Amino acid sequence: MSGRVGEQQGRSATTQNPVADFGHLEIGIDRSIDTPQFAAGLELPDKVAQIVVFHRGLFTDNGAHPTPATTTPATRLVCYVAMFVEFTKMEGAGNDFVVIDARSAAVTVDAARCHRLADRHYGVGCDQVLVLRPDDDSDARLEIFNADGSAAQQCGNGLRCVAWFIAAEKAADEVVIRTADGLQRAAVISPGQVSVAMPVPDFEPASAGCLQPSPLVFGDRHYDFRTVSLGNPHAVIAVDSVEKAPVAELGAALQSAFNSGVNVGFAQRLDNDTLQLRVWERGAGETLACGSGACAAAVLALLDTPGQRQAAVHLPGGQLMVRWEGQGEPVILQGPATKVFEGRIDL
Repeated sequence: MSGRVGEQQGRSATTQNPVADFGHLEIGIDRSIDTPQFAAGLELPDKVAQIVVFHRGLFTDNGAHPTPATTTPATRLVCYVAMFVEFTKMEGAGNDFVVIDARSAAVTVDAARCHRLADRHYGVGCDQVLVLRPDDDSDARLEIFNADGSAAQQCGNGLRCVAWFIAAEKAADEVVIRTADGLQRAAVISPGQVSVAMPVPDFEPASAGCLQPSPLVFGDRHYDFRTVSLGNPHAVIAVDSVEKAPVAELGAALQSAFNSGVNVGFAQRLDNDTLQLRVWERGAGETLACGSGACAAAVLALLDTPGQRQAAVHLPGGQLMVRWEGQGEPVILQGPATKVFEGRIDL
C-alpha cells in the first residue's frame, strides 16, 4: 500500500482543507481520537481520493512505542493515506489511453504518475494519459501526457476518444475541446465512429522544429523525409514496404534532428487514396495507431495527387479516414473510439 504519512502533534482533529494537494495529507489529530472519527473528519474530494487507515499506533518523538512513563501530549497517531484516482481506459484503432476526468475535482498529474499509469506491467498501460480539466468556453480542456511522462501538444485519436467520452455523458453528438492549439470540434458520426477537426497543416520545416534538413544519413543509406506540423511535429518517410521499415531505429535516430523530438511516420502508398502506415511516436515509441500521424502522411499524399481530397490510412491497429480540402484548411480525422473498461488506481 502506497501513500504518505500524516503526523502532527497536539492539535484538534478538525482542520480546514486537510488534503492540500494530490497524495498529501496534513491534519492535526488528538492522540485520543479513534480511527472512525479520524476518517470522518477528512473532507476528501469525491471520486478522487480515499483514505485508508491501516495502521494506528502511538509513538514518541524518537519513533519508539510509548510506555506509561513516556506517553506525553507529544505522542502521535500515525495514519497512512492511499489516494485513489478513477479512470477510463479507451482506445482508438489500437492507440490506447487512460482518461482521467478532473473537471469537477482537483487532481494533480505529474510526469512520475503518468509514467506509472502508462506502464503496461505495473500500471494500467497506455500510449498516452489524457486529463480533462474545466474550461469556460468548451466542454473540457485537454492535457496530454506521453507514456514517458512528457507533455504533448496534440493527439488526434485521443481527441476522438475524449470526444466520445464527453458526448456520451452529455447525450450529444457534438463537443468542443480546448487543446494547446485552441478550440477543436468533434462529432459522433455513428456509434463508435468519431471525427475531429485537426489544425491547419504547416509544411515549413521550422514549424516542426526541424534542425537538420533532409535526408537523414543512417548507416550507409540516406532517407528523405518531409515535415508537417499539426500542432505537434511530424516527419514522414516514404517506404516501399512498411513491414520492412526500420521503424524503431530510424524513429529514434530522427529525434536529434528536431528541437523537441518528432513523431516519425513510415508511409507506403498503395494507390491514390490508400496508405499503409506505421508511426514511431516521441515519448511512446511505436504505437498501433497515431491520429495526427495519419493526418500528416495523408495530407502529404493528397498534395501529390491533385483533385484527391480523402485518403484511407491503414495502421497496425485499424483504419482511419482523413479528409482535407487543401491549403489553409483544417484536416478532418475520422475513426473508431471505444471504451475498454473503468477502474481506479492508487497513485
